Amino acid sequence: MKGFELTDILPFGGIITQLKVDAGTQTLMTFIPEFPIYPPETAWMREPKTNIPGMIDCNIYKQEGRLVIHLVNLTSAATWRQPLDEYIPVGPITVKVKLPEGINGEFPNLLVTGQRIIANVSEGWSQFQIASILNHELVVIT
Repeated sequence: MKGFELTDILPFGGIITQLKVDAGTQTLMTFIPEFPIYPPETAWMREPKTNIPGMIDCNIYKQEGRLVIHLVNLTSAATWRQPLDEYIPVGPITVKVKLPEGINGEFPNLLVTGQRIIANVSEGWSQFQIASILNHELVVIT
């Protein structure tokens, strides 16, 4: 959300489907339902805050000796429809994943941005932060 620190509301012209977010998850943005803009005397937000979050699609695959995590940024005005005119980068994103036996998880590789980062590994969990996701990121944890 870099560059939008002083912004309370961003326009969105897509379709939102209801998401279920796990307890303790930090939501970067929420959706405000549309409201009438005419006549001006009735133009006010009926619900200025909701619990409908922005979208990051996450898929985890276990392969021999590694975990592969696909993170896809679905935050855009073209969500669920085409064409996409621009990407809206989101971040930082904190990822926490339970490590299977034989995977140490200290140095995740971010293949899209070409970074190797350091994770905090504790009690069988690897936790790390991705500074920003433009369209997608592919994380490999060994």
